[in-house]
Amino acid sequence: MRKIKKIIMSLVLIGVMVIGMCGTVSAKTTTGVWNSPKTTAGSWWSGYDNDDITSLTGTSSSIYGGDVGVYFYASSVGMPNGFIRSSNRTGEIELKEDDSSWFDENETARKITGYFAYDNSGRYRMTSYKITYTNSSCIEPNKTVELYLRIKINTISGDTTKNVPEGLFGYQLWVN
Repeated sequence: MRKIKKIIMSLVLIGVMVIGMCGTVSAKTTTGVWNSPKTTAGSWWSGYDNDDITSLTGTSSSIYGGDVGVYFYASSVGMPNGFIRSSNRTGEIELKEDDSSWFDENETARKITGYFAYDNSGRYRMTSYKITYTNSSCIEPNKTVELYLRIKINTISGDTTKNVPEGLFGYQLWVN
C-alpha cells in the first residue's frame, strides 16, 4: 500500500512539474486603482495630451504578448446637479496604446461605453460598462505597452454645466 502511495505521489509531482514548465503564464500586471480625471462634457480628454501614459509589461509566455484592458470601480462621486438626470446619458472611454516612439499611429485597444444611472447611494454616475471594440494585437514583441485613456462624457440637451468632476469612476489598467 505504501509503495502504491509513493508511486501516485511521484506521478502527481511529475505532472505538476511538467505543467509548470510547459504551461503558459496568464497572470496580469496591473496598475493601482486611479480616479478618472476632471473633464469637460462633450469634449475628449486624452491621457496622451495630458502626459498621463502608463508603461506596463505583460507576463504572457506568447511571443506576441497577451492582451490589455481596464477594470472599472465604483466611486463616491456623482455628477453635479447641472447635468440632466437621464438613463440615455453615456460616456465613451478608449484604452489607447502609445506607438509614437515607433513613428506609428497610436492604436485603440478597447472602446467602452459607460451607462449612467443612480447607484445604491443615490448618486447619478456611470454604473455599468460595455466593451464595444477590442484589438488584442497592440502589444509589441517586447511585451511592453504604453497605455492611456481617452474619455468623453456625452451631453444632453438641458445640461447647464459641462464640468465633470474628478473621480467619477475608478479604474485600473492591466496587461497579461
